[in-house]
Amino acid sequence: MNLFLLKNVILIAGILGTTAIAAGPVETMVTGASGENISADSVYRFGSGLFFKEIAKPGNEYMQSSVEGYSQSLIQDDRETASFQEEWQQAVSTFRAGFAECNDGYLMLTTIPDISDQKGKNAPWEMIRAGREDIARSADSFRAAKSHASAGSSLGFTIGMVLPRVDEIETSAKDAELAGIKATLADRDHNTTAFEDHLGEAGAAIREMKRIYPELKVLSKDF
Repeated sequence: MNLFLLKNVILIAGILGTTAIAAGPVETMVTGASGENISADSVYRFGSGLFFKEIAKPGNEYMQSSVEGYSQSLIQDDRETASFQEEWQQAVSTFRAGFAECNDGYLMLTTIPDISDQKGKNAPWEMIRAGREDIARSADSFRAAKSHASAGSSLGFTIGMVLPRVDEIETSAKDAELAGIKATLADRDHNTTAFEDHLGEAGAAIREMKRIYPELKVLSKDF
């Protein structure tokens, strides 16, 4: 990559970002060398296009992975920020519901030996499965939010830190679901030892989810 060019693109974006913050919307006009008025928005788009064109070249794989999934705008406009917030709120709401379902399903799982009908015995792992599916849907919404965030923005930083943790929690939810199914089958076969073993596996997966969750709360008060 032409590092001189890249540095200047980032510098221009930074200066214009400061201009936008100080002067308001991205329609702010700046004066070109020949005296004509140029909208800041058009310069944002030019700088963004130039930046992503450069990092798309061979040899820049590290930079490519760093901006993967983000909006290809160095500076977010109001429309992108609004779209980010809409997807973000949906993602957080769905995630929290799924997290609660997994925890409630596990607590129900511990009572399986006292449940008489098979439908009731299946309810706990089915609740864990529903929770896991909600967490998976939330991950999709978080990725949709990421596509509206600039990699260099505070929103971009937050979503970049949140997504790996959501993925880890989803993996643990899958482990809890599988262990819950095995525990249910062991109970059906009146295999107390196997039931307790699989119940312990489900509990370990739930504890791992709970271990990671506080990290999300540090990243955003929305959790």
